[in-house]
Amino acid sequence: MTRPSRDLPRFFASFIAFFAAMAPAAADKPPPESKKPADPDPDPERPRGIHPLLLATGVDSTVVRTNDGGFTRVNTLIGISIIPTRWLELKTDLRIGYAAFTYNGKAGDDVTLHGEMSRDGHMTLTTGAKITLIERKRVRWWIFGEYETSFGSDALSVDNIKIGLNGSDLDLTEYFRQHGRFSFTWRRFAAGTGIRIETGRVSPTFSVGFERLSAAVDVGFDDEARAAIQAFGKDTSSIERRHALDHNTASFYPGIDIRLPYRMRLEVQGMIVPIPEGWAFGAGIRYSFRP
Repeated sequence: MTRPSRDLPRFFASFIAFFAAMAPAAADKPPPESKKPADPDPDPERPRGIHPLLLATGVDSTVVRTNDGGFTRVNTLIGISIIPTRWLELKTDLRIGYAAFTYNGKAGDDVTLHGEMSRDGHMTLTTGAKITLIERKRVRWWIFGEYETSFGSDALSVDNIKIGLNGSDLDLTEYFRQHGRFSFTWRRFAAGTGIRIETGRVSPTFSVGFERLSAAVDVGFDDEARAAIQAFGKDTSSIERRHALDHNTASFYPGIDIRLPYRMRLEVQGMIVPIPEGWAFGAGIRYSFRP
């Protein structure tokens, strides 16, 4: 009968000692950290890693009516915005459209003026900024400021000019088309604050602010027209000057923000501006997308 080798118990003892030494080392090794899912973007409309430009187009209108006259604009717009950070947006809009101006005034105590003028292709440029102050789940609160001014040629077409003298109205439309010069300027400044309540793809917005509206017509005559006015015993400087409608008032902007697929957005906004002895309102629709 063969005797078992004396080395066999020694081999098993070494084998058990080896695994006993490895067990504490494995226990001391920290378990691998579980990967946490990335935090969801709190603002899905501005996903990370996209271009900072926002392009826009749309239409809007502004109507102003007072006892001294009125003003109407209907525009198409092309806009571009730069969004360098989540809290800052810088924008510029070019508007091209139709403008009409109505003026009711006096040249002395016994002479009344009524003028209606218009222009196709009236252009304005708007620059502004929006700063987000609070962005919490369903609420976004911001402040804004913007300035708009007309530029380029602003010569007006004379549609109707009447002068009331001694109780009778004189239609001088054709005469002033030949001997008068009329140009139009428009300026608007607005600053305020706004809020949007996220309710899904369709979210209500509301802004309130201070607005200054300024629409003016500059009137000039040639020598023949000046002589005709002076023949009635009137000073031409009472007519040949700037006739302006200036108003400083609070403004309110209710709107709806519609989020579309593929980083597109549709904004519908109104404007309500209470004016002493009159009123002003506006409305617009704006489509924008990010490349």
